[in-house]
Amino acid sequence: MITVSYGGSVEANLGNTLKVDETQSRPEIHASFTDPDASTAGSTYTLILTDPDAPSRTDKSYSEYLHHIVTGLKLKPINSGSTDPDQFSAADVAASFATPIDFSSGHELVPYMGPGPPPKTGLHRYIYILFKETKPSLTKFDGDRPRFGTDKPGYGVRSFAAEHGLIPVAVNFYYAQNEQQ
Repeated sequence: MITVSYGGSVEANLGNTLKVDETQSRPEIHASFTDPDASTAGSTYTLILTDPDAPSRTDKSYSEYLHHIVTGLKLKPINSGSTDPDQFSAADVAASFATPIDFSSGHELVPYMGPGPPPKTGLHRYIYILFKETKPSLTKFDGDRPRFGTDKPGYGVRSFAAEHGLIPVAVNFYYAQNEQQ
């Protein structure tokens, strides 16, 4: 699980609705795993924020719209001295979430862009996906934000992940919409 917090009290909670103006700054993100390899030198992760509803759920011409990519992230594992997930205490889990992801440990390939759904397009899904990298971390992204830099409508995170050896390990999402409905 990853937690996404825009300030102290605005959090993504697996499908809640957030106001666009509350989500314009890059959030604090926490992730931790019972995977004993999470903090080893070879384990790195990619975080992506995508909007599959661009410009609307009925018009997919910009789908998916890329809002953020950070690669090469190193995460803090849950550490109780055991590799057995059943042996982790609530205190171990709470302590692992006390430290946010350090974005400076990775490569920000596409800077954070907050939600900006057009008027009269309804709710948009904003999906954070954390991937474990199985290939060397990307250090450059030449594409544009619509369709992850391709000319293929509907192209997005699933295809991008497959091309770059990314395995999803955690997700969170929220809805947002333009208030000029």
